[in-house]
Amino acid sequence: MLGGERQKANVRRFTAESMAFLIRKLRGNALQQFVEHVVHTMLECAPTRLPDFQNGLALLFFECMRNVETQLHSRASAIYTALLRELYKEELGGERLEDNAVYVLAASVTKLCLHYTRRESAQQLWEVLFVDYDAQARAVADKTTQRIQPLVILLGLLASATIVRKGSRVSEYKPLFQRCQTAFTIAKMLANDVEASQMIDNDKAVAIMAHERIKWLVGLLMQCNVQDMASTGKLMLDMVVSNEPMSTVLSMALTLARLGWAQWNQILLPYLIRITVDQWAENRDVLLLFWTELFQNGLFKVQTGSITLTVTSRGQVLFPTKTSEKSTGNGKAGPINIPQELVDWLVAPVDWKAVADQQQTIPTTEREEFGGFEDGASDVDQDDRSTSEAPSHGVASELAIKSALLCVLSHV
Repeated sequence: MLGGERQKANVRRFTAESMAFLIRKLRGNALQQFVEHVVHTMLECAPTRLPDFQNGLALLFFECMRNVETQLHSRASAIYTALLRELYKEELGGERLEDNAVYVLAASVTKLCLHYTRRESAQQLWEVLFVDYDAQARAVADKTTQRIQPLVILLGLLASATIVRKGSRVSEYKPLFQRCQTAFTIAKMLANDVEASQMIDNDKAVAIMAHERIKWLVGLLMQCNVQDMASTGKLMLDMVVSNEPMSTVLSMALTLARLGWAQWNQILLPYLIRITVDQWAENRDVLLLFWTELFQNGLFKVQTGSITLTVTSRGQVLFPTKTSEKSTGNGKAGPINIPQELVDWLVAPVDWKAVADQQQTIPTTEREEFGGFEDGASDVDQDDRSTSEAPSHGVASELAIKSALLCVLSHV
């Protein structure tokens, strides 16, 4: 009746409403056993029926948790906790949290409840998530558990809940920022502490955690107010830029630019300028791709006539000159000037005949749209990949590089 077999949507909803009253009467072990039975039944469902069955079960839990007049029932916390307890037993074997059917069910229930309720009554759900998240984070930090899956699951649920109704179900952003900061702190600990990292029994969960914590931070930055951004948000960005791979930072910057983050130029642009100047010598191919994507697709928006420390009155980005740690041809350290570096790269001679001889056919497309960087990839891997895939592969690649250089030069 809930979608395990073919049923109309209104039948699934009516069934969920009818059963809710009885399920609310379950207590303790009886409630947990019921949730366990529901989850196992869903996992045994035929793949073709799974989406409808997930929808029906999400409606069932939602009807159990909701009350009249946009309020949540007094049993909502207990029912939601029982569902989370069952979700924590799951192993994360896919590349994303959404590959797990039980997580999709829990996320759907969370969103349904937050859409229905108001900010004040939604605090019930937030409290359940906060208590469990703090407990799981403490267990991982204290090295008292080998399972990081529950923490990653809660990270994903909090990230999804944050952006519901454009953040209108969040009463205060500071507790969310603090818990997001905890995720980055744990990630740093796992990266630096060999003993702690060896205790974790699921490498895929660690990779998913890297994606989910960035996704949560992006949601927080998009929805929080200026006061929260000026205090806690700035500290978070400092931590990300200092500890995360360059590819992750650039990917996050492109995401925020596509979403039209209002504070992008004021807050994030100075970080990107500093990264470009510091990393140009080692990662110029990757950085050229990033700035080309930003400028060519109109992601960089600035009002001409306004003058800042990073943008001229004509809307051009200002790159400071930095003394290089590497020696120049005369054996002395020389300055790195990004515009001049771009010009030198542009006018550098190319042996077009040698390039053409390296390929039997010239690709028909001269430009491939840049799709962002893979989260979690190291700077060295990204640099190697860009070096191996870029200019030397053919005439079209060389022309694309020259075109990209001209594009970036027109904006700096």
